[in-house]
Amino acid sequence: MKFKEELPEWNNPGKPPDIKTKTLGWSSINEVSVEYLNWHMNRTFKSLQEIQEKAIYTSDFIQYKDNNNDRIKTMMEYLESLEINAKYPPLPLVGIKGDGSDETQALDNIFKYAKAVGVRKVFIPAGKYFVRYLNRYNGLNIRGNGMRATIIVALKSDEQNFVRTAEAPVQLCSMKDMSIFGSDYTNNPNSEPVNLEQNGLVLQGFPSIQEPYHGGNWYSQFENIEIRKFGGYAIGIVAQGQNGKIVNQFLTFKNIYAYRVSTTKSRALYIEGQLGQTRFENVTFDGEKNSVKTPGVNIEVNGGNSLVFDNICSQNSEKIFLIKNNLNSLITNSWFENAKYCIEADNVRNLFIFKNNFANTCSDDNGEGFGIKSLNSADSITIEGTGFYGTVDWSIIGNSNTADIQIRDARGVIKTKGITKQRLAVDNLNVGANKLIYLVNDNQTISTLNHKLAPGESFTIKFHGNNKNTTIDDKGNIILPYNTKKLSFRHNDTISFIVGDLEQKLIVNAFVKG
Repeated sequence: MKFKEELPEWNNPGKPPDIKTKTLGWSSINEVSVEYLNWHMNRTFKSLQEIQEKAIYTSDFIQYKDNNNDRIKTMMEYLESLEINAKYPPLPLVGIKGDGSDETQALDNIFKYAKAVGVRKVFIPAGKYFVRYLNRYNGLNIRGNGMRATIIVALKSDEQNFVRTAEAPVQLCSMKDMSIFGSDYTNNPNSEPVNLEQNGLVLQGFPSIQEPYHGGNWYSQFENIEIRKFGGYAIGIVAQGQNGKIVNQFLTFKNIYAYRVSTTKSRALYIEGQLGQTRFENVTFDGEKNSVKTPGVNIEVNGGNSLVFDNICSQNSEKIFLIKNNLNSLITNSWFENAKYCIEADNVRNLFIFKNNFANTCSDDNGEGFGIKSLNSADSITIEGTGFYGTVDWSIIGNSNTADIQIRDARGVIKTKGITKQRLAVDNLNVGANKLIYLVNDNQTISTLNHKLAPGESFTIKFHGNNKNTTIDDKGNIILPYNTKKLSFRHNDTISFIVGDLEQKLIVNAFVKG
């Protein structure tokens, strides 16, 4: 859109006033020079003419195409490529100094300014900066000069969350290359948190009653960050009451050091509510040294769907991992060390624990330490290529009502209780004292099942496998109902037996087609 007003054309160049007149100005006794008036009018005209000729109109920024007509560059793309240095921001903003003073407002003003003008990046140079909180805004990327180079330190405050979600939703943003401490850790490594139960980096999902129901954190990355000295949780991802919609989703944490302090409530990572498609890669979730005897958990997950923990390390805690109410998650290529209890699961579906190592994580003072423990009869857990080393009370503990714990190619000290390994369906199979047996169909016929159960006790067999059958007949110690000579079972079919008084024969109590 062109300028509408006509230029005040004036071509007589005139003559400018002398230096003294420019400095002191005209007085009441001076007569204004005609040459000066011509000079003033001419300069005004020339200046306005230059503005109109060289100005770029707003419409020009919307979009333009290059000579090849195959690439569009917009003003928004240009602004997004810019980065504001928080120490030297544009005027009238005040830059952060790193002088030990409270710089909360200065830093937050810079973040708000960047968001307002469309600049997506803020750089925090090397230094130590003290703030009461640090806000995260939608679309804003914050980077430091490197872990332990750029250090953000908490000041005394009433803030529950130190790095907090300032609005909802927060999408397409990142934090990287810095340290976040709940006390002046570099000056005093033994210092206590400034705010005793404050949380560190928190991704909060906010309730929303209108579409699109996603008042949380989406499509964001966190990389090369160290988080220490928070009495609550170092990293928290929390969302509740979101009308059945996932509110925190598509997040990545990479090259992170997160530490919990030696208190019962503290966590290195805490997840609650709806979280989906989130990945933790090359992350250390540790407790402080000598915290094995302090009741507590490094990683607590309560909820979530399709979470991936790949190449993580966690140690120095009474319990490493508590995961519950979770669906379709993977723990792989990881190392767990120096704990009494490693992974405890409760109401998990399709939890895959692949190619991990447990070293000195499976022993307490009562002989009940464990590597992996299932608490819920509905748990479905697959364990493969996993090693248990050092002192082991129990490698894997299940409960007597579940068989959906599959163990494949385990290494080291393998001591299990309360679970049934998957077995091929064969005759004269010894089922021991297990209450539920998981048999793999292989076109076999079973006449006798050996057991260690007392009269009146019962157990159930569940069958699985491709298109093959397992047949049970009455030629051994099994008594089939109604003069039936044999029963055929396919995938997901079950049969229950009760031990009879006579020769402890197995009486069919029920059979159900899957």
